[in-house]
Amino acid sequence: MADDDGLYISQLNDANETSKKKLVALARLAERALKDPDAILQIFHGVDEAFERMLVDKEEANRKFGTAIGRFHETTLLILIRATRYSLTTAQLLDFLRGDVGLALSVLGQIIACASYEDDAIACAICMLMGFCRPDTYVELGEQGFGALDIEGSVQAFSARLEQFAAELTKSKLLLTAVPSLATRLFGAPGSKAAAQKADIPLTHSQTECLRFFLRLVCDLSLLSHEGADVCRADLAAASAAGSTLLLPLLLRIVREEPPPADRENPSPPPFLLPLALRTTILVTFRAPSAVASAIRASGILCALIPYCIVGGRSGRTLGALLLLFMCNVDALAPLGRDGLRCSEAEVHATEELLMNLQGLLEELPLPQITDLLHSVEGNSKELARLPVARDSNTANDLGEMLQQLLVSAQPAEADALISQLAELEAKAAHLESVQDDLANLANGVTAALPTMDGAYEQLALLKEQLEEGEALAQELADMFAMDLKTAVEPEDDGEAEAAAADVASAALESAMAAVAQETAAEEEVKEEMRPSTRFRLLGELPALNAHKQVNNKAELGAAQKLPKPKRVKPRKTPTKAAAAGGGGDGPVMEENVPSQFLCAINGHIMRRPLRSPHGKVYEAETIHKWLDEHGQVCPISGVALTAEDLVVDEELKRQIQDYTIRDALEKQAKLDEESDMYAF
Repeated sequence: MADDDGLYISQLNDANETSKKKLVALARLAERALKDPDAILQIFHGVDEAFERMLVDKEEANRKFGTAIGRFHETTLLILIRATRYSLTTAQLLDFLRGDVGLALSVLGQIIACASYEDDAIACAICMLMGFCRPDTYVELGEQGFGALDIEGSVQAFSARLEQFAAELTKSKLLLTAVPSLATRLFGAPGSKAAAQKADIPLTHSQTECLRFFLRLVCDLSLLSHEGADVCRADLAAASAAGSTLLLPLLLRIVREEPPPADRENPSPPPFLLPLALRTTILVTFRAPSAVASAIRASGILCALIPYCIVGGRSGRTLGALLLLFMCNVDALAPLGRDGLRCSEAEVHATEELLMNLQGLLEELPLPQITDLLHSVEGNSKELARLPVARDSNTANDLGEMLQQLLVSAQPAEADALISQLAELEAKAAHLESVQDDLANLANGVTAALPTMDGAYEQLALLKEQLEEGEALAQELADMFAMDLKTAVEPEDDGEAEAAAADVASAALESAMAAVAQETAAEEEVKEEMRPSTRFRLLGELPALNAHKQVNNKAELGAAQKLPKPKRVKPRKTPTKAAAAGGGGDGPVMEENVPSQFLCAINGHIMRRPLRSPHGKVYEAETIHKWLDEHGQVCPISGVALTAEDLVVDEELKRQIQDYTIRDALEKQAKLDEESDMYAF
């Protein structure tokens, strides 16, 4: 131990020493920690309880009287960060600050905002911020591992700690200061000479780690927390303009330094930070100010990202979906064909180039991947369900139509098969109509007058035989048509052509049965006309042909009515445009494998802050408020009067949704940790 080091420690342990000399001693020890961290770690063990008592007194004064915390905690934490070679964890930070999350965020914010500290220290500070969103910060596993862990209790405890962190993060306004400081450190102030100089210098490993930890913090907070996700997005998008000052320069640097994949069908792994950057950009640009969206469209970054994202393979499926959702949030295609929208020439030119390149590369993708992209745009992808997307934008509708046209044009064989089946069903329906006409003509002939009494019995017998032949023919045609229709309809569960043919066939069969019943009634009328001429009863009572025929007809008619009717299939609904955030098409797009009570009644998305109306409906807070602003004070489901004051937060449902989300995220964590990055594909 050097003599100076001993002097510094003695000053820290002296209760009568002034605060200024103690702060100078800490600063000297922090400088020494840069050169010899191991020695400083041993020296720092000589600090006694007097120094710790001073730190505790400052914390209590800050909580009780609102006095400034000062630089003691910041400098002490900087010494610990350097002494541990930038490996200090979030759990150790909480232990140092006695579990005070608010104080921890305040001290970390001071370190991140200081431009004179080295990049490694900033990266360690942001990594500790990210640690607040990880379960292993709060849960200690013993020797038995997960076997002895109370999963249910741990999930609830982690959810509570995470919401506490989100609340303290909102209170501290850390992101409002951290994002501009980080953007200036990495890319320079916009328009400054430093920014022009830094543009030609590649990022160092420490700077890349700063970005990676920050992007993961934002993505983890959005994935796991409900209240924290909205707050984080609001702070990043509105106050700090992270989209234009941090994320846009990052994306431009990625496409400038990393070449696009040469093999589009089997591309190489994407650039290191690209998946995380796209996810964070989607979060930041959702409902962002129009100036931010305009700057992103004019920069040409969307067109530059197409060769990296619209590719084959596993990574192409996810990156392509992320790029399309990014385009929806900034309404990338808005400058084309939108009257009244003020756009610069740069925006119009960039949009035209974007549309041309996008259509060309989408046509080269396989059909399953195009289908996946369509599901992502329409909100049917479970993997991307938590990302906020402006599906009511014009770009979302345009992209949905473009993908649908690609699917239809790529499947001409299936379209021809449907047309052929429709022609066959129409032919069968025409044949049944002709049979119906024949039976009707046969029934009309019954009303002809009988010439003589001697020929009455002969004509009645002939008429009976003809009726039996007509019934047999109708039965045979009905069976044949039911069999053919079943064969034609079963390969497809639905279709407008099958439904139309089924309706025609059903009507024809019912008309045929009605004709048989009409002929039976005609026989009875003939018998009634014959009875007056037999009043002398020379031949006795005539055989009861009509009565016998009536019994047979009822049996046969009942059998005919029990024939299996053609399967009534529902018309196929081809993929429609992307559903709007407030609902579209035939109803909200429901997320897959999510309990229905957790979904918003308007757009079908999983809720973060459920609001219950007096009529029993539950909506996402942001969605129902947007509805009331745009459509007036009326319920979107029942149409009755509804105001914002009528809506009440459903705390129990909110807690159930939080538990479900945390449980689902923890189940995915094992799979995500197998890869180098939680969001690298």
